[in-house]
Formats: sequence, structure tokens, C-alpha cells
Amino acid sequence: MAVGDVVSGLELLLNGNLLTFQPAAGVEVILKSIVTGKVPGTALNVVASLYDATYEQVFWSGNHTVAVPEPVNLAVLLNNARYLRILNSTGGTTVLGYTGIQTK
Repeated sequence: MAVGDVVSGLELLLNGNLLTFQPAAGVEVILKSIVTGKVPGTALNVVASLYDATYEQVFWSGNHTVAVPEPVNLAVLLNNARYLRILNSTGGTTVLGYTGIQTK
């Protein structure tokens, strides 16, 4: 991957599982959005955080029941030492993802 390339991922996660995105050493990414999916008739409970293997700082928490959740637009800087974790706590299986741009 090179500077300016799109970085993205989608994952089907069981309840209680984490989607983790940790850039390689020396790589930096600006996270632009978190995308969520949900099973009709269920609540969507998702927590996104910045993590450094010791401390965790939640920067977005979603809990809603709309049919098609909107993507969460943001600008969070990630690197190998401080990376993204998204927790699925919906009570079921759902698709979670992220998009960003490599900056270094």
C-alpha cells in the first residue's frame, strides 16, 4: 500500500467479538468512516475505540434501531501503536467495517 491508497475492511462479527484494524509498523492512516449493518428487528449496539494494547478510549458508541444505519463520518488518526477496535454488542451477528486513507 502507498500514501493516498484507500484502506477498508468489512467483517461479519458474532455478538461480543471485535473487529481490529492495526496498521503495519511505520504506516499511518486517517480513519474516515465506520460502517455498520444490522439484522432487521434488532437493536444495533456498536462501540468504536482507539486502543494501544493497554488503554482504550471510546470515540463513538451507536445504539439505535433504524432499518439501515448511516455510516459514521469522522477523522481519527491511526498507527501501529494506536489502532482501531470496533465491538459488536448487538446480541447477534452483524457486519461492521471501516474506511480510511493511508497518510504515511
